[in-house]
Amino acid sequence: IVLQFSNRLAGEWSANSACGLLTEGAIDYVASAKKWDAMEPLIRARLVLSPLFLRKYDLDEMHDHVRKLRCMAVEDRNEWVKMLGAAVGEYDGRIHTDEVEEAMPMVKNSIDEIAKLAEGVDPLMYRPLDL
Repeated sequence: IVLQFSNRLAGEWSANSACGLLTEGAIDYVASAKKWDAMEPLIRARLVLSPLFLRKYDLDEMHDHVRKLRCMAVEDRNEWVKMLGAAVGEYDGRIHTDEVEEAMPMVKNSIDEIAKLAEGVDPLMYRPLDL
């Protein structure tokens, strides 16, 4: 199962390709500490994002199992995986920046610094992105 997830999630922007493998048994298997740590960090990151591509009905049915992925992610030793675990929240379709800022003080500091820089920018200096 770990190899199948690794193969499906090897490419960039591939989180949606693992939806067919997301079964309760597969999630429980890879969410065990030994199997989780055996996967590459990018595979773990994409796996955490995969449930976002499930149909709402399927996501609701597997909610308790999918939460295990998030729990593994927020405790991950890799900062990127940890950040994505905080961002997916309860898989409600939102990006939880508040949880990311709480879990990752460096991210909060970066956002605060960017906000300070943005305050001093004259909006008339920049053209709209719409053409």
